Amino acid sequence: MNNGSSRLLLPMALLGCCLFAVYIAIFRPDYLSSASYLGGLIFLQVVLAALWDYRQRFLPLLLVVFLWAGMDVPLETVWTSGRWFVLAVGAVAGFILYAKGRHQHFGTFHLVAFVCVLAALISAMVSPYPSLAVLKALSLLLLFLYGAAGARLAIVGRAAKFFSGLLLGCEILVYSATIAYFVLGLRPFGNPNSLGAVMGVVVAPLMVWGVLVSEDKTIRRRRILAFALSLLLLFFSFARAGIVAGAVSCVLLCVALRRYRLLIKGMSVALLSAALIAAVVPPQSGQPDSVSLV
Repeated sequence: MNNGSSRLLLPMALLGCCLFAVYIAIFRPDYLSSASYLGGLIFLQVVLAALWDYRQRFLPLLLVVFLWAGMDVPLETVWTSGRWFVLAVGAVAGFILYAKGRHQHFGTFHLVAFVCVLAALISAMVSPYPSLAVLKALSLLLLFLYGAAGARLAIVGRAAKFFSGLLLGCEILVYSATIAYFVLGLRPFGNPNSLGAVMGVVVAPLMVWGVLVSEDKTIRRRRILAFALSLLLLFFSFARAGIVAGAVSCVLLCVALRRYRLLIKGMSVALLSAALIAAVVPPQSGQPDSVSLV
């Protein structure tokens, strides 16, 4: 938002919120005693606050909401349904803001994504459960729309700071998950496939890329440790799709950048991680309630 619109909209927004609060207190006091209404009001305020500084706040909010919805933690069911509202708001607002810019660009990748959405919609229409299938196709549309516009706004002009924060967030996630699974015996991700998807599709490839771009030796060693721990968590999940996705992504990244020595080292670390997990938690024994590798 520019300075002129901010000066005008901020007093109007504050005035509207005050009038709404007065209306609720006088005519609908029962809403203030309902946990559901209060929770919904707080949720709406968080979304509005993220929209106010869309470029810096909305993507972290979206990542936290989707991560929270996929974990076996308190309020998980609330975010399971609320995440689609957040994604819809972010996709629409991001597309509008991106369309107002001067350097809009949509390439072949976006055309392929649009064709995938059309294919999903056509497939949903002939599904035995069309209503549910159409909703899933629409969620794919919102995801691609946000990725094509809203997510790009969060990166433009601040790529170095953005990716540094993203890698730091992945490191924190890896360390927290390692302590939860291997030390405390907890399962915050619930379904092992969720753990495999997060580590194989997101964290492991990003950690490899983080190692490649690290110039500081301390940061590089820290990210190597996070990559090794992410591999342990990935193999611990025994999620075949996640393992294949992580392997393909990391191999393609190293081959494309011609970092063959790093590829060999990464494969050695992966084999050692797989052997360690197979020795401590063999597949036929299932997932234990408590596993300690330290």
